[in-house]
Amino acid sequence: MCGDLGLIELFLFLAMILIPCSLFCMSGRYLGYVEALLSNSTFIIANRVALDSGVRSRMTRLYSIELLLAFPRFFIWRGLLDSNDFEHFPAPARLWLAFNFYFSVFVIGAMMICDPKGG
Repeated sequence: MCGDLGLIELFLFLAMILIPCSLFCMSGRYLGYVEALLSNSTFIIANRVALDSGVRSRMTRLYSIELLLAFPRFFIWRGLLDSNDFEHFPAPARLWLAFNFYFSVFVIGAMMICDPKGG
């Protein structure tokens, strides 16, 4: 169904390693910067209070920010994202974070569709 499974399995294996590594590196270096840019948003304030400063929590907070930036209209409509914060968020950072989210969703979907057992 998915063609040459060797290449697909290699791609999915590398993606399973790269996604957490990128979240780990970005959460250690850029989480404070990104949270400062979205400091008026209720979603960010609640996540900062609810989750501690451990590595896993920082990665979870960054992934939730990626989700927030991937679907901004929904979060603005629900009142969880401040529209001024979103408008003043730098476009390259927004695109990079949204791309990281969409790529991880694509990889998870590909893992569900491409069953290596063939059935």
